[in-house]
Amino acid sequence: SSLHIRGSESDHVVVLVDGLRVNQVTSGLTAFENIPLSQIEKIEILKGGASSLYGSDAISGVVQIFTRSSDTAKTSVSAGLGNLNSKEVTASYYSKLENLSFGLSYGQKSSNGINQYSSATYSYNPDKDGFNQKNLLADIKYKDKDLELGYKHLETTLVSKFDSAAWDSFYNNYANFDFRNRHETSTDSIWASRNILTNWNSKLIFTSSIDGL
Repeated sequence: SSLHIRGSESDHVVVLVDGLRVNQVTSGLTAFENIPLSQIEKIEILKGGASSLYGSDAISGVVQIFTRSSDTAKTSVSAGLGNLNSKEVTASYYSKLENLSFGLSYGQKSSNGINQYSSATYSYNPDKDGFNQKNLLADIKYKDKDLELGYKHLETTLVSKFDSAAWDSFYNNYANFDFRNRHETSTDSIWASRNILTNWNSKLIFTSSIDGL
């Protein structure tokens, strides 16, 4: 999937998840299919150039994706079924004990998919090309009058199939098997913030993000 803001190239848009960049280093694009919708709380979009704040590649805009927070105590479970043997389940638990709040959410969805190619091509394989995605979100936060300490972790693994282009010399045709692609995306952040004055808040944050195939 590609995202274009104001007609720009898709690699001219910076995408952040909880303040962390998730743009791929090689192409500059973002694997939106690897960001689970069930873990998203809100999305903010900044249109126009924002390179002075977000770097030289924020030419046409910035997309900020915020995941769920443990600020509100709640428990939820959801499940869904669809055609093509599609299944999805999400379970989350968020609790609050005085100044400490924490939460854990897990989700998984899969589908048999459809055939990637509708007609015979050099890599045609007449089977369905499905996928399986798993995601985990953990959040813990301590908040006092003027002090806040927190940690958040998001991890997503997507395994998808696509038709192979391997030649089977014995049967003199293309091999009847699929390639598998494993894509992992994870973000970690730990922070401490404190109100020094009434109108002055200082925040120290350490972050790490991984996008790997």
